[in-house]
Amino acid sequence: MAALGVGNDPREDRYFSIPKQAQTYDPEGEYVAYWLAELDGLPKEKRNFPGKAYIEQVVPLKFGNPNRNRQNNPSRRGKFGGHSHRR
Repeated sequence: MAALGVGNDPREDRYFSIPKQAQTYDPEGEYVAYWLAELDGLPKEKRNFPGKAYIEQVVPLKFGNPNRNRQNNPSRRGKFGGHSHRR
């Protein structure tokens, strides 16, 4: 009788690396594309890491929207919650 497991190791500094396993055993992402049909349209080398298929940010999120405070200012709202139109 045999007992099987994933990542069984008596040493504490060992862990099961899913990205490494994906690169080693499914480098073209065929398995993941079979179960997640949305990934089938991605190039094979990007299927295991679909988040890397996104474009790089043009403006870092920490800078956000410079008009954010202006847009949410209650003093600029009209009767129905929209922006008031001043002439």
